[in-house]
Amino acid sequence: MAQHFLLSADARSLSAAKIMRMSDSGVEAVFLRLRWPETDGKPVCPDCGCTTCYACSRPSGQLRRGSNSGYT
Repeated sequence: MAQHFLLSADARSLSAAKIMRMSDSGVEAVFLRLRWPETDGKPVCPDCGCTTCYACSRPSGQLRRGSNSGYT
């Protein structure tokens, strides 16, 4: 089973102070690269694995869905 992306060595090296000094877009870019390191931050749908994803910012935290997963 794969580990959670926030448990990776790169994520553990981030401090809260460093994150707080970043802009919102900077923080999003860092977390995208941490979450999807294989695609350099390009989102991949967790349901179908497709890389044709769209941004859908929501207050609940669900950001991405694939176009082939039936959640479009």
